[in-house]
Amino acid sequence: RLAERGVRFIELIHTGSSGNWDSHGDMMDHERLAKQVDRPIYGLLTDLKQ
Repeated sequence: RLAERGVRFIELIHTGSSGNWDSHGDMMDHERLAKQVDRPIYGLLTDLKQ
């Protein structure tokens, strides 16, 4: 809806179950976090193309 109304910048934040993506001590955690946002980001980009 924001993009449809001409909003130029939209920030989406996903904190993950651990609180954030700051996982310097456990980079494997990024794989789990990325899986959580992969489909929603795909859906958003697909919608924006239309």
